[in-house]
Amino acid sequence: MSSPLTITAVPAPDPALQCPPLRERMAFQHPVIVQWGQLVLGSLGYVIRLVTLYRAGWIRKWWQFN
Repeated sequence: MSSPLTITAVPAPDPALQCPPLRERMAFQHPVIVQWGQLVLGSLGYVIRLVTLYRAGWIRKWWQFN
């Protein structure tokens, strides 16, 4: 596999190499994709926390009290 750094003939400067501000880079992405990414990451963190609490036994204790 050849890395993209070995390409010698570059027609235009790569915008990723110029490092624009984060706000400009986020503007190029589709806002729905960004929202879905945040939703998936947030729900993943929530599920991981639930599994950790369940393995620690907190949810089972709480379920017995309710």
